[in-house]
Amino acid sequence: MRNSSRWAGAMLALAMLQCGSPAGAQEQGAPTTSSFLAVGAKTQPINGWTVFCQRYFPECETKPLEPRTMTLDADAWSLLQSVNAEINDTVESVTDADHWGIAEQWDYPLDGRGDCEDYVLAKRKRLMELGAPRQALLITVVLDTSGAGHAILIVRMDRGDFVLDNLTSTIKPWSQTGYRYLKMQSQEDPNTWLGITSDETTPVAASARPPRAASLARLHPGPRNAMAKAR
Repeated sequence: MRNSSRWAGAMLALAMLQCGSPAGAQEQGAPTTSSFLAVGAKTQPINGWTVFCQRYFPECETKPLEPRTMTLDADAWSLLQSVNAEINDTVESVTDADHWGIAEQWDYPLDGRGDCEDYVLAKRKRLMELGAPRQALLITVVLDTSGAGHAILIVRMDRGDFVLDNLTSTIKPWSQTGYRYLKMQSQEDPNTWLGITSDETTPVAASARPPRAASLARLHPGPRNAMAKAR
């Protein structure tokens, strides 16, 4: 953020994520490359994640792991498209106020309804069940194109960072969303959050890659009902 008033506005938006409604699925070929978001110092975790972890403690009780990426090949791209479109299509978009009667609550959309962060949690869980490394699936908080707080899932590939978003089933490089990126989970520890120093108009070159990439070429996807797997 370039000044204190702008930062204050961003923090206010983060206090209550205002997620829009998802768009329909679209077929999409894999892009050749993206770039990596640049992160800075540790920052305060999102309160919604902290409260979520109090309810789902075993899923958040993790040990630090070596950073990893996913290999951007045809199998991995097909998997990302399938999971992103499936959850966007099967979960009904609803605000936390209408769903839970409170301003903000992160949860799995077990009843088929959820806000943007609930889509993110479901996609992250589903992808991990299908073999994607946890370290490559990073919950990220942004300001969307209208300036509202919004949650997305960054998938860290060996060719850069890509966005899974409930507002579209098109998977984009992070720099092509028009969002302002605020904070994201650490690759090593999902309970550690890092401030993002990249600006969406000046992407960081993807010249240095994390040391290991996980290929999904031999994965055999499970049942189509992602929410049944999340129960």
